[in-house]
Order: sequence, then structure tokens, then C-alpha cells
Amino acid sequence: QRSEIKYEAWSSKAFSIVIILAAHMRQSSTAAEVQPPKQVREECATNCGCLYRVGKLKEKIETTSSTAEAKLKSNAEAAGQLLAAGLSGTTGDTIKFGALAAQAMAIQQKGTELYSQNAPILRTYLRALNQLEAGYIIARQTATTSTEATMTITASHYSTHTFAGGAINRQPPAACRGESAEDKRDVSTDLLKRRHNFKPPNAAVAVELGCNKGKGNACDGATAADIIKAQLKYTEGTATQHSGHRTSVATLATMIADALPLEIASTNEIDKNTTLAAAAVQALESIADLSTGASYSSESNMKALVARIALGIPLEQKLSDSNDQEIKTKIKELYGEAYGEFTTKVWNKLPDTTVTYFTATETKTEKLKALSKPEGIATAIGAGLAKAATLQMQTKCPTQSMPTEQKDKATEPTKTADECKKHKTSEACKKEAGCEFNEKKEPKCFPKAETDKKDEKSFSTNLRVSVSHVFAALIFLSF
Repeated sequence: QRSEIKYEAWSSKAFSIVIILAAHMRQSSTAAEVQPPKQVREECATNCGCLYRVGKLKEKIETTSSTAEAKLKSNAEAAGQLLAAGLSGTTGDTIKFGALAAQAMAIQQKGTELYSQNAPILRTYLRALNQLEAGYIIARQTATTSTEATMTITASHYSTHTFAGGAINRQPPAACRGESAEDKRDVSTDLLKRRHNFKPPNAAVAVELGCNKGKGNACDGATAADIIKAQLKYTEGTATQHSGHRTSVATLATMIADALPLEIASTNEIDKNTTLAAAAVQALESIADLSTGASYSSESNMKALVARIALGIPLEQKLSDSNDQEIKTKIKELYGEAYGEFTTKVWNKLPDTTVTYFTATETKTEKLKALSKPEGIATAIGAGLAKAATLQMQTKCPTQSMPTEQKDKATEPTKTADECKKHKTSEACKKEAGCEFNEKKEPKCFPKAETDKKDEKSFSTNLRVSVSHVFAALIFLSF
């Protein structure tokens, strides 16, 4: 039994490892398939120029992300308001807002999916840009030149030398200069699609050494006047080491040359991430804005929603080409030609729509704009759903919800002709329940006609129409 437990534990771990490896291979395969953009920008030639270029790219990515987030937030509010108006307003409000509320749910879900799929791509790209930016900043902050370090000889012997100087006083970098117009370009979606041609961030390190008797005077012996000097430099660009041969000159020669490894994110990987980021930006920019008619005009599903909710065409009736003109006319009436009057007919009127909502102790009516908190919108939607649920129950048991006068009529006793005709005056006839009087008829007092079934049928029909308007929005809530 113990061996079985060990085997199960081992197999579980092995299976997990296989899953992780498979996921890693899949990600690696996907990354390998991504190609850098074909179009290439002019190269940024300096650390300063590349800093400008990185900054413009970051601005584009950050603006795109924040705009998408703001749009999702406003869309969520709009969807809630449309649903509250469609469910908790009047029948006219249901006709006007119901189809929009249902479609808003679908549009909002699409937007959320687009964001969840593409926002991580932009965060990865932004992280790579931050790393690249850090390299350029470090290179600029590192740049400096030390004072000359001297080794002065006394008593004509190197063992008696003394050292002086060699201090490094690093100052804040000067303002950037040398950036090109290309570096300063604002990044559009089209420009983002190009390879941005960054030079790797770099800082050259050079240790310089030489001997002189003062500026311009080369050493010619080993005396106190012949001073060995050294200097440390951090510069942009590259440092070239000495050639191995030194003539008798007073200048210092580069004895040691190196470059600081500041490229945290490779420019090749950044180029591949640029391809992914450009597609992600386009996706986020395509998220619809629920406050505009254009967001609904492109949705073919709106025709069916208008047909069922605004026109009240029963769900069991199949829509056909014969309904197209009626639907088109209704859309024009409610939202304008091709939704061109959406703002004036719908959006500007939505805040002033009166809805029913409830608190813990009472039910109230208020304009939608007064319900600023999500809880208020939620109870307005809840009030509409409660009404829909009540109406649905009434369709199953209509007699339980008959108007009082209909119930009274249904309980009136049935009278025979003999019981009624004995009354000769109008007053006496009307006092007899179940009889009615007509001066022109014989007998003048006679039994009332049975109208209850007609009234019940009429009530049931009206109830069904009301349900089709209010409950239709509930049906499409599942989108």
C-alpha cells in the first residue's frame, strides 16, 4: 500500500512536470514563430536619442492601456444603466432601452475578453522597454572622467614613488542633446508596427596611463620630474586599447578598455515583442464605446433583439425577410437612421429615465442619474426582475391576480329570467344582483350576459404583452 502511495505521488509530480514542460515548449514555439517588423525606423544613434524614443513608445503603450481600462469602466456603468432602464422603467423604456441593454452585455463581455488577452502582452512589452530605458539612464549617469592620478618618483627610484589625485567626482548628467526628429516622433499605431532600431545601451570604460613632465612634455628619464599618470574614463561609445607600441609622447594611452553590459533586454527580443504589442494595441483600440451608436450599428444581433423586445414578435415565431422593413423602421424610430440619432434619442435621455428601486425598508422611484452607486443600480435591476418574476407567475395563475372588479363579477350569483322579469322598475331591477334593466326591451329586467370569460381572455392577453416587454430583457441577460 505504501508503494502505491509513493507511485501515485510520483506519477502526480511527473504529470505536473510534463504539463509545465509542454506549456513551456508551446510558449517557446509561439515566441520563435513571431517575426520582427519588416519596416525599420532610422536608427537612434545616441543614448539620449534612444531615451526619447523609448519614452514615446512607453507613452503610447500606457495611454492605450489606460484608455482601454477607462472604457471598460464606463461601459460597465452604461450596461448597468441601460439594463436598469429597460427592466425597471416604463413599457416605453423597455422598448427603447431593452434591446440596447441586452446587446451591451455582449459588447461588454467582448471588451473584457480583448483586454484580458492583450493587456498582459503590453505589460510584457512595457517591462522590456523599462529595462532598455534603465540601460540608457545608467549609461548617462555613469559617464565621467576622473582627475589624473599621479605617481611621482623621488631619489631616482620607483620604490620611493608617491601617489596623488585620481578622484572621481560624478555630476548629474547634463540635459540630453543630439536626439533626432525621428527620436521625438509621437508614436501612432502605424509607427508602432515598425522595428524601432535601438542601439544597445552602452558605457565604455577606459583606463589611461602615461608619463610626462607636465602638459606637452614627455618623460625622458626616471627622475622626480618624470611623473607617471593614470586616468579613468566612462564614456558613451567604445574605447580602443593601446596598440602595444608607445612613442615618446606626453599624452596618456588606453591601457585597459571595456564596455559595461547594460543590455538587460536584447533588442532582438524587443523587436519580436513589438510585433505582438502592435497587434495588442489594435485589439484594445477596437473595444467598443457603449455611449456611441456606432457600437450597436455593427452588431447584426441587434435586429433580432429589436424584433423580440421593441416589436414584441413572439420568441416562437421565426424571423424572416418579411420582418426586415418593420425592424428597420423601428430602429430608425428609436435610434435614428443607422443609429445616427443615438446620442439625442437615447444617451442624453438615459440619465433622466425614471426607474423603480428599493432599499431595505421601502420601494422608491427616482431618475437614473440619482442612482450614482452600484448598489442603487443593482436594486433598480432587481426591482425590474422582481416585476418580471411576478408577471411570469401571473401567467400561470391568472385568476389570482385578477382586478377586484373582475373577481366581484365572477362571484355574482346567476339569475334566471323569471327571477329578473318580476321587477318592473329600473331601481328594483338593479338591486337584484345578477340582473340588468333596459327600458326598450321586453321584459325590461333580465339576467346579465356572461362576460367574465371575455374579460379573463382580455386580461391574459394584456398580461402576455406586458411580459414580452419586461421579461425579454431578462431572457437576454444571460448573454
